[in-house]
Amino acid sequence: MFPKGYHCTASGEAVWYDDAETFGEIFTANILRELDEEVGLSPGDLDWLRPVAFCREFLRGGKPQFFFQGYTKLSAVELGERRRTAMARQIAHGAQEVEDDVAPGLTDLTMEAEANLAFNCNLNARRGRPLLSQWDQTASGQ
Repeated sequence: MFPKGYHCTASGEAVWYDDAETFGEIFTANILRELDEEVGLSPGDLDWLRPVAFCREFLRGGKPQFFFQGYTKLSAVELGERRRTAMARQIAHGAQEVEDDVAPGLTDLTMEAEANLAFNCNLNARRGRPLLSQWDQTASGQ
């Protein structure tokens, strides 16, 4: 979460289902899934959500992208709580997708220890290894 700015709140790849036929069943359903996974927002938290742009990302071989805009009346405190809950859920499943912070206060670790843990998880993920080694799991209490 970045104060006083517009930023990508959630992103991901659309999952195609054989029985999905409409824009809403394919793309809107996927962004709602990403918002739940990455931010902890449910459809009921949103006053509205609409597609606002489509582009092709040349650096990724022309991969198509849709951009959505939504609005919620949740407070900044509520949004922060939802995001920390979503991140805790990701960590519990061993796949933390949100990499821009480690949800300070989520653990009893110091900020330095959380930073080291996050760095190790990212390094292991890039090398195709488990996110946490046995030593990391013991050190972090997992």
